Amino acid sequence: MTVELAAVPTGPERRSWGQLLRDVIRSEFAVEVYVAEPSDPVLFGAHCAVSGCPARGAHHVKRDHYLCHAHAKQWQQDGRPEVQRWVRVGARPLKTLMLAARCEARECPRSVFHQRFCYPHFGRWKLAGRPDRQAWAASAAAVAVRAERRCRLPGCRFPAMGKHGLYDTHNMHFAHLRATDPVATRADLIARAARRRRSSMPRYDVSELPALLRLELQFALQCRQDARRARLEPVAFRNATRWIAELGV
Repeated sequence: MTVELAAVPTGPERRSWGQLLRDVIRSEFAVEVYVAEPSDPVLFGAHCAVSGCPARGAHHVKRDHYLCHAHAKQWQQDGRPEVQRWVRVGARPLKTLMLAARCEARECPRSVFHQRFCYPHFGRWKLAGRPDRQAWAASAAAVAVRAERRCRLPGCRFPAMGKHGLYDTHNMHFAHLRATDPVATRADLIARAARRRRSSMPRYDVSELPALLRLELQFALQCRQDARRARLEPVAFRNATRWIAELGV
């Protein structure tokens, strides 16, 4: 019996196993689908080695280099290059998570708007007749940047541009959102980005299990996190819950 269960007062009446479990399971685990937080080394695990990617590093590539599913697929499509350099200069941001890459113009701190350039550099490149992008970027003049203004979306590292307080990439996302929903606000964009990023986090689903088994696995997750030992693979948990459901326990 764990310390938590032993500490639950029994009283004069005998209590069921389910009642004991309900008393010790913390509210964050008393859910049908538990979503692990990025700060959790056990239930979330390693982070993707690509800078700025919030997804879980599910694929162990080399020593302490882990890649998320999408970046592992990118890396394989690129011919499996040396991973330490690839995560710095070869990996592309994931559009599904509304992430951004840096503008390719020389020393530009802004994010990509279109064709690998920020909004002003894209306009200048287009006016120049769309020359060779790499050569043009190497000699492109700097554009105005207010480095002290940061994008309003949590976790964004690029400077904000324009009246909405967003960086170039998110200004583009906001324009697309407003095209389909003219009354959409910046808060709607922030909520959409949060939902997409949350969808990439490990999920532990016990919704298909009978009530008592659900409680037992919720408590097991809580104990695993509290022990702070080996990380739990979400796929192993999914296989276990599927096997238990099939047994009809």
